[in-house]
Amino acid sequence: PTNVPAFALHLRSALEAVNGWDESFLTSQDSDLSMRMLNAGYKLFRTPEALVKMRRRSSFRSWFLMSHRYGFWRTKVLLKHPQRLVLREFLPLLGLLASTLLLMISANLALIPIIAYGGVLLLSGLAHLKKGISHAVGVPFSLFLLHTGFTLGLIDGCVRKGRASRDRS
Repeated sequence: PTNVPAFALHLRSALEAVNGWDESFLTSQDSDLSMRMLNAGYKLFRTPEALVKMRRRSSFRSWFLMSHRYGFWRTKVLLKHPQRLVLREFLPLLGLLASTLLLMISANLALIPIIAYGGVLLLSGLAHLKKGISHAVGVPFSLFLLHTGFTLGLIDGCVRKGRASRDRS
């Protein structure tokens, strides 16, 4: 069993029992639906046989906007289902807050979380060095964009109280 399987198949009777998809969500519909199904007593499973073809992001801008959208809608899911909270999703935001608080004490202390995060990004690049320099540089940069966009999306979602994001029409 799992909590939030993406790309899932559902019995029609189960979907109807929880009133189907919440169409007010642009992203994270699967998280909301899964939480409502779990709350209704259904068990959810993940299978390695499921194959999904996803659209690749064609630019760093589209990667960033996707990350922001995911962060924004994660806030909406958390407002509706607080039990869905996963601490690791908030690590970049917590790092930003820690750096800000430490900056009030000392500029040198504020560098600690920044250097730690930079070290993690550097290690992620080194782990991909075998695939070439583009991976060694691209993976850390993409992670930085992902974390930054998601964190700004979380903040945006808190400020706008879960109203619809404007990055899609």
